[in-house]
Amino acid sequence: MIGTSHAYFIGIGGIGMSAIARYLHAEGVNVAGYDRTDSELIAQLKASGMSISAGASEAEALAHFNRWLDEVPHERALVVRTPAVPDDFPVLVRARESGCRMGKRSEVLGWLTENAPTLAVAGTHGKTTTSALLAHLMNGQPSGCRAFIGGILVGTQSNTVLSPNAEWTVVEADEFDRSFLHLHPTHAAITSADPDHLDIYGDVASFHEGFRAFTERISGTLFLEADVRIEGVTGKRYGVTTSRQEAEAWHAAATALRIEDGWLTGDVWIGGGWHEDVRFPLAGVHNVKNALAALCLAESAGASVEGSLQQLDAFQGIERRFAYHVRADHGIYI
Repeated sequence: MIGTSHAYFIGIGGIGMSAIARYLHAEGVNVAGYDRTDSELIAQLKASGMSISAGASEAEALAHFNRWLDEVPHERALVVRTPAVPDDFPVLVRARESGCRMGKRSEVLGWLTENAPTLAVAGTHGKTTTSALLAHLMNGQPSGCRAFIGGILVGTQSNTVLSPNAEWTVVEADEFDRSFLHLHPTHAAITSADPDHLDIYGDVASFHEGFRAFTERISGTLFLEADVRIEGVTGKRYGVTTSRQEAEAWHAAATALRIEDGWLTGDVWIGGGWHEDVRFPLAGVHNVKNALAALCLAESAGASVEGSLQQLDAFQGIERRFAYHVRADHGIYI
């Protein structure tokens, strides 16, 4: 845990920042913040009781931060920043001068999950969908979970899952700015490793080296999508195939994909056995792979495979990511 009573978020309207802000607020931390633009998400944070300066001038933003600073014990305060805020932004300059503890969002996420059972999802694509699916599966367990999601869940209209007795935490392991190197996952999955953020990494070899360094931080099991190839990295495989023989060589697989009654349906190999006619909640082969990664991680955390498969099709999706608005006999609108 981070041991703070007050926290100020510079860039609180970001999807990742707001998730941590919501969690700390729910834990009793006095949370305030600033964002360059106002939004519906900011309105929700304000409605929950957070003091936020949004869409204000730099002078107004600085005044808001100074008022917060005047009222908090500096030795118990934390200032969280997003890399999107320039180093010379007045609020950030004042924060550095204040003597408060400071950290990037990724560092704070690392502090929150250190020495705690954690399931992490890495990959160039699929992190948010897989993490949301995983949180849905884990939240169906008796103790639930806590999760920090990079999107708004349709079912709850939130980017956090906060079960009061949660043992496991679900996080996205973001390769941007090498953020995932602050995490200490128990189990993790890599959904893809297509080169990205080469302005940070320089070349493909360095990009893959970042992923390899991430895997060294995993204390338990690593799951790799069948097509992921990173030199020096091995793990249990999952994927989509047309061959039952190949499926049984992997830890988890889906075969015989077809559309039945408007649902993408397939037969799933996982846990050393076959499960027929599994309905996947989201369209697309890529989302079948995301669901398989979530099933693997949930199983590794002790969730029943049968229970997870039964609740898979109850997942309602993530806003703006293949979300179903109409799913009826007369048609589907995504």
